[in-house]
Amino acid sequence: MRVLCLHGHGTSSDIFETQLSAIRNLLDESVEYVYIDGPVESDRVRGKLAHILYKNFPLTMVRAGMSEMVPGPFFGWFSGFSPAQIKETHALVAEALEEDGPFDAIFGFSQGATLALCYLLEHQIRHPDQPPPVHFAVLFSCAGPAFSSDTNLARDIIHSLAPEDFERLRVAEVESHTEAKDAFLATMRTALQLGGDNGFVVPADEIDQWERVSSSTREQLMTRVFHPSLTATRVKIPTIHVLGDSDTADVLEQAELCRGLCDPRSVERVAHSAAHDVPRKPDEARQVAEAIRAAEAEACLMIY
Repeated sequence: MRVLCLHGHGTSSDIFETQLSAIRNLLDESVEYVYIDGPVESDRVRGKLAHILYKNFPLTMVRAGMSEMVPGPFFGWFSGFSPAQIKETHALVAEALEEDGPFDAIFGFSQGATLALCYLLEHQIRHPDQPPPVHFAVLFSCAGPAFSSDTNLARDIIHSLAPEDFERLRVAEVESHTEAKDAFLATMRTALQLGGDNGFVVPADEIDQWERVSSSTREQLMTRVFHPSLTATRVKIPTIHVLGDSDTADVLEQAELCRGLCDPRSVERVAHSAAHDVPRKPDEARQVAEAIRAAEAEACLMIY
């Protein structure tokens, strides 16, 4: 089995390799892991996620023979969240899958998990008659909305946005309802909040720019986010969603929305106690390893 591994924002391929160590030790030695770094050099992850993630690292780093101060450089996957910028990142994933593949699975953590999910979903939407690029996916702590590169997504909503809608994006909370615009605005607001907390974007600047440009320009610039109520397509390959029960509320909310973008018949949820991290306690790592074996077996039975 060969696995493509996508790290979280403000971390690196080396850090993700360390995070996965307990799970890797429980899987067959023949499994080959290919780790790639995001294209954007970034600061160390910061904010709430940094506090949760790095407080678990010193002992792990000592065991791995690494410095207690987790060394850089650090990387992210996105230079921004416009459709064009998302398309650039998707192209990098496609290139890795093609040039370093074939791969049986894709593992992602945090922003890397979100990237894996949105890439798989867009591939299925754009190429419904092609087999999926991998057979199954393991998504650790999906930390944000699944961003889309499709400017047609939510186009009617974007053209209908009024000044009061932009004001709703600026406030601390956007109540989410089943109506399409409410779902779109609520997901967008969370995306901006998470991006601001962790240094991806400056929310106020983004919103100001979207509001002052024409609707045709806004269509090209404004972030697109997949939402289960706005997108009918579901990722059909087996997906394992690994979540820390004590992760932040906004991450758990977004992770559940991401899970809703997957075929419920092929979804497995694994909970653990490590908050925003990959589980390393023996019993919790074992649960993930067992889920991976089951997903691999299920994928072998699927016909595309």
